[in-house]
Amino acid sequence: MSRASKIGMIHIAKKQLGLSDADYRLLLMQASSDANGCGGLWSCANMSDDQLTRVMLAMKRAGFDPAKGYATTGKRGGKAAAGKPARRVFANRPKNTSEVPMLRKVEALLADAKRPWNYAHHTAKQMFGIERLEWLDSSQLHKLIGALQIDADRRAKRKNTRKPTRKPRPREA
Repeated sequence: MSRASKIGMIHIAKKQLGLSDADYRLLLMQASSDANGCGGLWSCANMSDDQLTRVMLAMKRAGFDPAKGYATTGKRGGKAAAGKPARRVFANRPKNTSEVPMLRKVEALLADAKRPWNYAHHTAKQMFGIERLEWLDSSQLHKLIGALQIDADRRAKRKNTRKPTRKPRPREA
């Protein structure tokens, strides 16, 4: 695996594990230090290949699953079909979706719109200043569902009101 691939995989692991910047830097420092605990680095850019490998192993021990990763397209050999954009619909999906009926409704509205979970998280942040859907109370979830439903209605209306293509007129001889 190339150096750039290792660094990219470390950044994907950081995202998948949901590490804050401080936790990420601490993990880098601990994993890249020598046996005596000295010489740890704060940045992947300054690490040797051996140190990058140790950081990757530490992230795997912390729960990173490289098989999950993120779908990509193109000649890099990603998981998405060639020529089709990658959709990460389940990235950042709340853990309690199956327990909270309103989150299932949010999931259904997102699936209809073919939008990722990040869209709902960002909408919640815009509306209420709260980063994650699972932190919203029931009244806030109702308002978020209302906003997503309004968006769905607009898309349906826009789809139904498009002008049909004109048929060509027959030529007169």
